Amino acid sequence: MQWLTTEFAYKKNTPVRSTLTVLESHLVPKLVIDTEYEKGSYFPSSQIIKDAQGNTIRTFKLLKNKTVFAILERFNQQGIKTNHIEISTDGNVKNQYLDNQGNILLTTDEVKDQNAPQLYDDLPFNPDGFDIILQEGNTQQS
Repeated sequence: MQWLTTEFAYKKNTPVRSTLTVLESHLVPKLVIDTEYEKGSYFPSSQIIKDAQGNTIRTFKLLKNKTVFAILERFNQQGIKTNHIEISTDGNVKNQYLDNQGNILLTTDEVKDQNAPQLYDDLPFNPDGFDIILQEGNTQQS
């Protein structure tokens, strides 16, 4: 059994933000996903994922400039930024691994860290897709 809540804020029948909260789940830890949407669509313009203690663990920001489409940032359990990931308009990835002071330690072209994968790497940007992941997990465990 899983317990989720989703709250939406609308402006003239258009979504402007949502908050999805995982209250209880055997598939993922408790977390909160706050999303702001592009004007007139359900596509996220920004997103913050927080753990049960309120620490930010992942952020997403849609840029849509000429070279960079979006930026993802990952944080450890202490709230220290560990990765700055730029996704270019042509789909290329620049993943910068950071030390505790924000200095770049390593740069790769992969979003996922093969040595220390994070559950949150597999979460979709659209909170509606999160429900699908939870349902797929239930089916796989049956």
